[in-house]
Formats: sequence, structure tokens, C-alpha cells
Amino acid sequence: MNVVFLCGYPFGENRLGVSEHIYQLSKALASAKESISCHIVSMQKETKTTQVSPNIWVHSIERKPYHYLAPFLAATTLKVVVERIQPDIVHLHGASLPYVLTAVGLSKTLPVVVTIHGNAIIEASYKRGLAKIWGAIISGTLMKYAIRNLGTTIVCSQHMKENFARLNKTRVFVIPNGIDLPMYQPSKEKRGDQRFSYVLYMGGYSKVKGVDLLIRSLPLVYRRTGPIPVYIAGPDTENKELIRLVRQEGVEQSVKLLGFVTEERKVTLLQQAGLIVVPSRYESFGIVILEAMACGIPVVASRSGGIVELIQDRESGLLFDAENVTQLADCIATMIQNPKLRELYAHKGLEFAGQYSWPVIAEKTVVLYHDCIDNFMKGKNGKEGRNPKFL
Repeated sequence: MNVVFLCGYPFGENRLGVSEHIYQLSKALASAKESISCHIVSMQKETKTTQVSPNIWVHSIERKPYHYLAPFLAATTLKVVVERIQPDIVHLHGASLPYVLTAVGLSKTLPVVVTIHGNAIIEASYKRGLAKIWGAIISGTLMKYAIRNLGTTIVCSQHMKENFARLNKTRVFVIPNGIDLPMYQPSKEKRGDQRFSYVLYMGGYSKVKGVDLLIRSLPLVYRRTGPIPVYIAGPDTENKELIRLVRQEGVEQSVKLLGFVTEERKVTLLQQAGLIVVPSRYESFGIVILEAMACGIPVVASRSGGIVELIQDRESGLLFDAENVTQLADCIATMIQNPKLRELYAHKGLEFAGQYSWPVIAEKTVVLYHDCIDNFMKGKNGKEGRNPKFL
């Protein structure tokens, strides 16, 4: 099977979010039992094709200045490149320009599936200024356009499926994000150590991610536990506004802002943490929760979006109502003060994370690819397609 990934995300080093998803999924597909070739097509700084493994090629097309002003011209350029590859199926990731226009154009002659990685409209509500307007109007409109006009949509959680059901009533399927289990594993050195090391936050600095809620909760936590080290890692987490908030709350002696960390450093931070906190105001899935679970680290997270599908409150972790700083502080303090509780939740989480390996996710994706191809061919012949049973 020849698969084209159509996306605007880089495939090189320092991958984050969707780019990491594409990288891991393409690797898992290329290693699957069925012979699958993956071609990642995107617009970048220069035009070149690189074979990164026996079954993976990266095709970058130089994005000219006029492509930003005329996305239809960019879409036409992309369409020509994709057609030369002669794919059996096209997999669009996200719904940004010009890729969504390319995918809709290709859908007349090829089966196309789109993965929507997050709800642009909800996420835009937590942004400011032009970013808020762009997210709500442009990104939100493109997302709806992709779901309505492309035959099959993949989402990462049941929560997202319910949000999009009115846009596509029959062909929205849940295939969750995966994790690299060989990389994310419990630390052998830490086994049996009951001492609490540090609280970890791993994510970007933005309102939707809720790192400000964590900072504001710390004075309440310290009243019960005393000062505990808190590490904050992720893009732009050395932001001046965040530094100001840390000083304002009087916790600068215990909070360490790490900024962006490499994947290797990220794994080490997770493995050595006593607890990870995911205080998001909204989260479509929450991949860092699974990564922490796979490392044997207990989780405190907000009761929002797709997070509730990953954590059973007071069984495999602790949940708090989104934006409730008092509840968040209580959950953190409870975890810090109860090593047996941390051990129980870590064990439950470790068991749960095992079902999200990339080979398992790739297998589900291949089943859906075959269904999309079958559905497309039946549609061409005037017949009604069927849905795969397991999704």
C-alpha cells in the first residue's frame, strides 16, 4: 500500500505534537506486517526528496511568497506532487491551508482520510487578539470544511467524536494517539524509592494549557507539604509573564523553569518525577498523560475534554474540575503526602498505557485505510460502503 501523509509539519528533529504523531505513525506503518510505503508531503523552505528509511520518503516543496496569498496555487502544486507518487490513499493531518484544499481536490479521484488532532474552535476561545480571531474564524471554518467534505475523519477521543458528529454523522472514527513504549519506561533506579522528588509540568505556555493554575495552586500546596521542587518544561516556559507570575506567588525558590527540552531529557524528567500535573483548561487527548503512565508516574489532571477517557478518578489518578485552583492544590498535596497512593496509581497507569503502543495504533489505522479504499470504490460504483466494526 502506498500512503501519502499530507501535512504542514516538519519531519526532522525537535518534533512536537502533531509532527511527532506523524513521525511515529509513519514508522509504525512502515514496519507493519503489510507492505506499506509512507510519503510525507509538505511545503517547507526548499524543494527536495529524502528517503529516511526503506519505506519512508519525505517530499518537501518550496513554499513561495505568493503561495501565502494564493493558497489555491499552492494546493495545485501539492496536488501534482501527490499524483506523481500514485498513492492508494491520502491521509491529511490537520485542516490548514493549503493542505485541506489539496485533499478536497484529490478526494474526487482518490480515497482521502483526515485526522483532526484538536478542536480549533474550543482552543481559540483561550487565545488573545488576532490568534483568537484566526483560530475561531479561519482555523475553525477549515476544520468544519474538511470534516464535511472528506469522506472519513479520525479523531483521538470519544469526546471529539461527539463534538463533530453533527458535521459527519456516519464516518467519524476514534483512533487514539500512541506512545513509544520502548522509550517511555519506568526508571530501574527509581524502583522502590518512596521519597518524593518533584512535581513536573510538561507542556507549552498558553492559557489553554493552564500552567498558571499550577503556579497559583502552589502556595496552597506548601501550606500542607512545605516547599516541594516544581519543574516546568516545554516551549516558551521561560516566558516573562510566567516568570512574573512565579514571583508574584512567592514560589521562585521552588519553581524551576526549564524551557524547551529534548526528547531524551523529557523521558528522564518523566522517569524521575514524583508526580506530573496536567492542569489544562481544555485537552482533546493528553498524550503526556500516557507518557507519564508508561514511565510509572502518577498523574493529577483536569476533568476536561478527552482526559477523562485516560484517567479514572481515584482509581488510576486524581482529577480536579478545570480552573479550580483549590481542588488542584488538594490533589497535589494528597499525592505528595501519600506514597502508597502514588504507587497504586502508578501501577494502574502503567497497565493502562500498554494498550497505546504505536504498532497497535498503526494496525487500527491500516484497517481503516482498507475500509476507506473499499468505501471509495463502492461509491464510484454507486454502492453503499460499510464501516469497520472495531472503530
